[in-house]
Amino acid sequence: MNSVGAGKLSVGDAVGIAAAVNPPTLAFGAIVSSSLPIRRTLTVSNVGGTAATFNFAVQARDSALPSVTVSPSTLTLAAGTQNSVTVTLAGSLPAAGEYEGFIVVTGAGSTLRVPYQFLVANGVPTDIIPVAGGGFFWGAGYSAAQDDALADLVRLLDGFGVPIVNQPALFTVTQGGGSIYIGDSQTHLYGLAAAQVNMGAQPGNQTVTGASGGLAYTFDGYASQIPAIAAGGVVNAASNTIGQGLAPGSYISIYGSALADCVGIYSTAYLPVSLAGVFVSFSGGGISAPGHIHFVSPAQINVQIPGSFKARPASRCWCR
Repeated sequence: MNSVGAGKLSVGDAVGIAAAVNPPTLAFGAIVSSSLPIRRTLTVSNVGGTAATFNFAVQARDSALPSVTVSPSTLTLAAGTQNSVTVTLAGSLPAAGEYEGFIVVTGAGSTLRVPYQFLVANGVPTDIIPVAGGGFFWGAGYSAAQDDALADLVRLLDGFGVPIVNQPALFTVTQGGGSIYIGDSQTHLYGLAAAQVNMGAQPGNQTVTGASGGLAYTFDGYASQIPAIAAGGVVNAASNTIGQGLAPGSYISIYGSALADCVGIYSTAYLPVSLAGVFVSFSGGGISAPGHIHFVSPAQINVQIPGSFKARPASRCWCR
């Protein structure tokens, strides 16, 4: 819940519980008149060693219709058994707002409180938040047509956290020379709007702005050069020989261009699988595993082939 939880943590009460409730919170979501009444099931388990009777009461934070009721208001459970009550939200729609309260469980052991919440929208755009995107490090000139991954995703909300749908939306590239490959023209289910982005031709900062309801969010990212492995550029790290000594557990060197954005080195008995934003994966014989990296630079990577491979693997290099 946004304003209240289940109460202060008490070690003594945790030891003395006689019941467990599921779910621990009840969300009725955003409501409209046509959706009422709404019912939720609360399951209660007797975790004590003897039979017990549990009583249920509603403690509303806000005195507003609709009301919350629990039926039945009492459950008697043998030790180790469980049963359910129905929590119902019914009545007239109140003014726009956020409404909360507790289902209070008493009668045996520590008192339990199950927070509940329901929302009533006012439809006024108040906040736009990022859901996915930004921080992208695709290669310069990358085209979104190469895959169907969503680049940037925003959600439009009113002042009570209710998503706003069917609101005009617009995505624009504001830095980096890229373009919008495809983008939503309005918000959809859950107030979401998304766009896929073509990166600019030159490496550097890339920003994309998603706007809706008079609000905007700017995604910051970076386009690096696309890494390329040179012809014959995978060699034995010790002898610099092509095609020899590329056994599981051995070290190899990969030569090429734009393999990393900087120089990095790691010298311990436990080499990382990622260094300076670079990782190398090996695939072969039905196995795919990351290599352990010792050194990276724009022109060279030194990496250990995973010992799990039985035959010479193929390699793939991924860089920021």
